[in-house]
Amino acid sequence: MATNSDDDYGLGRLSVTVEAKAKKGTLLYELRSFFPNHVEIKGSDMQKAKEVVENVKREVYSHLKSGKVFGGFLRPLEHTGSVYEGLKVEKPNEFDIMIPIRLEGIWTPQASQVDGYYYIRGDDGSMSKFLEERQLSSNKIRHHFQSDVQKAINSIESGRTLRNYDLHLSTHGPAITITVGYDGWKKLSIDLVPALFLNGEYYVAKPHLQYQDEPLWRKSFSTKEKELIQRMDGQGDCRRAVLKIMKTIHLHNKQLQVLSSYHLKNILFHLSRKVQSGWSVDNLDERFKDFFQRDPLLCQETDSTKLFLRRNQPFPRDNRKGFVKS
Repeated sequence: MATNSDDDYGLGRLSVTVEAKAKKGTLLYELRSFFPNHVEIKGSDMQKAKEVVENVKREVYSHLKSGKVFGGFLRPLEHTGSVYEGLKVEKPNEFDIMIPIRLEGIWTPQASQVDGYYYIRGDDGSMSKFLEERQLSSNKIRHHFQSDVQKAINSIESGRTLRNYDLHLSTHGPAITITVGYDGWKKLSIDLVPALFLNGEYYVAKPHLQYQDEPLWRKSFSTKEKELIQRMDGQGDCRRAVLKIMKTIHLHNKQLQVLSSYHLKNILFHLSRKVQSGWSVDNLDERFKDFFQRDPLLCQETDSTKLFLRRNQPFPRDNRKGFVKS
């Protein structure tokens, strides 16, 4: 799926005709001025960062595809996270990519004691080295991927294809992170998350805090969430604009940093269910106040994973072009 630009949703036009539609000194005026000056990422910066990511991704994926263990089972990469949702603010410095392994045949997901987490049972011979009592071990697969990605980086650094980049590998949670230095002083990170693709669903190697030693896989709705967020606004709506402004404030406000960006996204889901109209850019100030006053504790039930597990839509049905349909 192609990633829509901010202009597709009217975000890039927030600062246009500010004086004509918003009185100077009002909250609406200030928000419309704040957005292009402090929230938006320069198009040239984003284009350059995506070019760097594409170059590194191409080389790493080519190396993984040539591997003996997973090479024949790799699906096309899935781009997830804020850049590809159109929600990244300030700097294009974090990119999220899932690396899906296609499972076929006798593999079966079995629900665990934790909502959203599964055991993947079976054995077709190809994954025997990653089994624990006929269950695929997320830890073993993640460690093998880390080793393969490190070999890919070593190969890249010994060659001449990406000689202008400085690459460094680390791990954080389920992600294998490649930090890339480019253009002298700029840096960005690429988080690679190994995943299983089984019966049309994705399962990521993300351990549960209370069951670290269990071979659990978390069902992922990242691709569905990305599509949902990309399409949440009709022409001239401001849901994503409100969230991006809040994300920017969150980055610079210590009191708000007790919340993660994921909390902020869930607040938007909650607010969009409660306030089903009045999302025009002319109402940006009112929706901003609604968002800022929303108690995050009231939004815990609107965790996007729970919404997808319950087959609910975070946004109301609407006939407007580009809006989410159930």
